[in-house]
Amino acid sequence: MENFNKLISYATQTADGKYYKAIILSQQGNNKKALEFLDDAIKDYNEGYFNERPYVETLRQIYIQDLEKLKEKLKLKSNL
Repeated sequence: MENFNKLISYATQTADGKYYKAIILSQQGNNKKALEFLDDAIKDYNEGYFNERPYVETLRQIYIQDLEKLKEKLKLKSNL
């Protein structure tokens, strides 16, 4: 968690960092906070702030479908 906090403090627009932090928060049972980070991650993703390389998939590359799938899962857990 500390590494993702550091990443987010240096690169405030990072879909990847916020997505993985949301996963950790969810695993810790903090679904409300996880949803907040996930909403920010979706916003950053839509603005182009995610890890990618043209013509090549990067290790652990995220896609909008990953973000949406996690959001639905968190909503079901939170009954929102």
